[in-house]
Amino acid sequence: MLLPRTATSLLHRRTARSTFTSITSTWRRLHHSNSLQVRAMDSQLDTYFKQVDSSATTFIDRLRQAVAIPSISAEDNHRPDVVRMGEWLAGQLKSLGAEVELRQLGKQPHKEHLDLPPVVLARYGNDNKKRTILVYGHYDVQPAAKSDGWATEPFELVVDDKGRMFGRGATDDKGPVLGWLNAIDAHQRANIDFPVNMLMCFEGMEEYGSEGLDDLIKAEAKKFFADADAVCISDNYWLGTEKPCLTYGLRGCNYYSVEVSGPGADLHSGVFGGTAQEPMTDLVRVLASLVDTDGKIQIPGIMEQVAPVTKEEESLYDGISFTMDDIFQSLGSKTTIHDDKKDILMARWRYPSLSVHGIEGAFGGPGAKTVIPAKVVGKFSIRSVPDMDIAKTNSCVYKYVEEQFAKLKSKNTMKVFAQHTGKWWAASPKHWNFSAAAKATERVWGVKPDFTREGGSIPVTLTFEEATGKNVLLLPMGSSTDGAHSINEKLDKRNYIEGTKLLGAYLHYFAQEPQTVRGDERVFIITTPIAHRVSRRRWLAEPVLSPYNTYESKSQPTMSSTPLRRAAPLIFPARGKHTATVFFCHGLGDTAAGWSNAVQFWQRDRRLDEIKFILPNAPIRPVMLNGGMLMPAWFDMNGLYTSPNSDYQLCCLDVAGTNESHEYMRSIINDEISAGTPSDRIVIGGFSQGACLCVACACASPIKLAGAVGLSCVVKEGMPHEKRVRDNDINKTMPIFLGHGDKDRVLCIEGGKATEAFLKGSGYTRVTFKQYSGLEHSANLEELEDVATFLATTLPPKGHLYRTTKGTGSPSQSYSLVCYETEPKDVDLFIIIALPGFPRPTRGIHVEKHHSIKQTASMTPNHQLIHPIIHVMRRECQTAIDDSRLTTD
Repeated sequence: MLLPRTATSLLHRRTARSTFTSITSTWRRLHHSNSLQVRAMDSQLDTYFKQVDSSATTFIDRLRQAVAIPSISAEDNHRPDVVRMGEWLAGQLKSLGAEVELRQLGKQPHKEHLDLPPVVLARYGNDNKKRTILVYGHYDVQPAAKSDGWATEPFELVVDDKGRMFGRGATDDKGPVLGWLNAIDAHQRANIDFPVNMLMCFEGMEEYGSEGLDDLIKAEAKKFFADADAVCISDNYWLGTEKPCLTYGLRGCNYYSVEVSGPGADLHSGVFGGTAQEPMTDLVRVLASLVDTDGKIQIPGIMEQVAPVTKEEESLYDGISFTMDDIFQSLGSKTTIHDDKKDILMARWRYPSLSVHGIEGAFGGPGAKTVIPAKVVGKFSIRSVPDMDIAKTNSCVYKYVEEQFAKLKSKNTMKVFAQHTGKWWAASPKHWNFSAAAKATERVWGVKPDFTREGGSIPVTLTFEEATGKNVLLLPMGSSTDGAHSINEKLDKRNYIEGTKLLGAYLHYFAQEPQTVRGDERVFIITTPIAHRVSRRRWLAEPVLSPYNTYESKSQPTMSSTPLRRAAPLIFPARGKHTATVFFCHGLGDTAAGWSNAVQFWQRDRRLDEIKFILPNAPIRPVMLNGGMLMPAWFDMNGLYTSPNSDYQLCCLDVAGTNESHEYMRSIINDEISAGTPSDRIVIGGFSQGACLCVACACASPIKLAGAVGLSCVVKEGMPHEKRVRDNDINKTMPIFLGHGDKDRVLCIEGGKATEAFLKGSGYTRVTFKQYSGLEHSANLEELEDVATFLATTLPPKGHLYRTTKGTGSPSQSYSLVCYETEPKDVDLFIIIALPGFPRPTRGIHVEKHHSIKQTASMTPNHQLIHPIIHVMRRECQTAIDDSRLTTD
């Protein structure tokens, strides 16, 4: 029976307040808290900016010291200078209080007489309540000599009257690297709490192909870099000179050498000119055949790999702040191939290019010399773009060069090879990391940044993205006229000082930016029997999109003929190594997105780093409770359990819909198990209607699960799966956490207590019920924290299991001692002590007292299950393990 329209409207308004915004009170508190945080951040940034301005002279002097070290990685004789630069940088970081390691990489490939420069790995801050940013830069530079045409000595920082700071490495990349140090320095001087933990990776071989760095990044991805929430690199440039930008794409770079040799030694042209085939002549002809004067690559198979440009993509170039005068100023001339802004930008970013760089072995000094070189090596590169493949590109180059040389019919010999290769890279500018940087840019520079791609290559960008799985942002400091790699390289004082402000502001916004990202929505169709009249009024869900990827069950249930829409779940990957999964279902009228902030709150707890969260979406179905209105619902219902006298049957009358949702949950759980997650490392839970579904589903599950969570739910006699819940013995020992507000007027507190009684009466031995004073039909921070503790207890981090022992602290207190290998060099093991139902045990205190175990995680009061994490040295832990009163499991 349908309710009268007036009653339906009134009920809808009442229910909308309680179910559509099921966690409104919590998020109001969070919003108020966030507003206070924003105001506090604004004040801190004002203070920080003033400090940067007052420290400008100090920061410029720091850059002057760095520029004075000729850290040229491409020249063997300067290798000691590169090492010295790394050591100087490490010293600067140590003086600021950072933990620093100079990681040795071994010998340089093909130059075994040289050691690779060390990578500077540093950490500043180790607060597990803060986010962690990983920043990369390089301290090596390109070759430079006054004789190349420099107006000043290249390794002396010279500041002219226009505020231009000339010196090799000023903009590439010593200035930006020191910007991070300056940010730390200014926070300390201004007595402002540093908003994040910062991991730093500064290398000394970037200008020579980053030899050895890829292996280090891959090796440390789950170790030193494991805590990183995102990556930021400042090693590129603005598109022009006035408007800042954020970069989300780079071209790759394949660098080739063509070697031509003939005579046994260099020859005199007066004696042998006209009598010997000259390698230089052959090489020039081959190089000239690679590209025409309009920049078109002549090698077959290169352009064919390039992804086609769509009209939508092409339209993006129209709004970018860039003029032809900008490119003319950067060039120092008007010798552009194209005369149109869009063509220039697409040639720079979207299409590959081929450039000839020089000839090794040829006479290049001033004056005249009539030598015929016996061997010459030509050097050129191809900048690659999506979807070019490195191996295929190499094959095309080798084939073409060999064909061109064969056409010369020369008696000289030729070989072509790639010195190094690097793939193109493209990221999503919609990621929250980019949002934080955009807000910081607008705060410092007063304008919204352009989102750009770049023609240059930073191969390590792709390596960081692939190895860590984190978003990578390019946040430039310098402008287009800085002349990196050229003579008279410079960094404007304005960009250096304001850039330091930007880096610091970015860290503050990074610390607070909500971690939500929208991608491409996928909606799939399910069918279920509906016997009710569907109202013409429709509830349309806001698009629900996964922050990282969409998720569909491989085995969607099909139960009848009425098609209903269901959005794909939101998926939040584990922050660390994935070993467990939590499914959490929203309430009536809500969507998965409504609980995304709760997941982000939980993911700040490092005890949950190994947990992936999946938030399923209920299908859009008619709900009799709201007059047949279409809304997200796990099953239909025609009443609420507002008091102990309410008709519970009205809350769960839709047996078919309940069965369909149970089957759907089982299907996606089975998908997760098939993907490699053990069933005993899976917890399912939810809020309100989603909790009713998940608690019953977990208890009736034919496979053993780790646990269940029910917030504001009623599961009792009369529900569709009552018999299966009562009779199923598989999960009777499964821990179940129930939380309920005592002011809940939608599903009353008596319903929550009835749920506890029903489950315990059905033989479930580990049911915990907690009542929250003053809480209505919503969740608050206390309840969310209790859920986090329950999850940390039920799904403890596995890490790399070293040894498990069991013991007793007293006749009434038992505990387990689980040792895990950890990654930092100074910490070999950490221990988790699980204390079910008891405060800290006597034995735990004894171990800590007598074996000097250092506690590093705070003890949370009022929690029945405590998980302190304790760091120990291996010898101390071994002493505890070898104690005769502990038995090996």
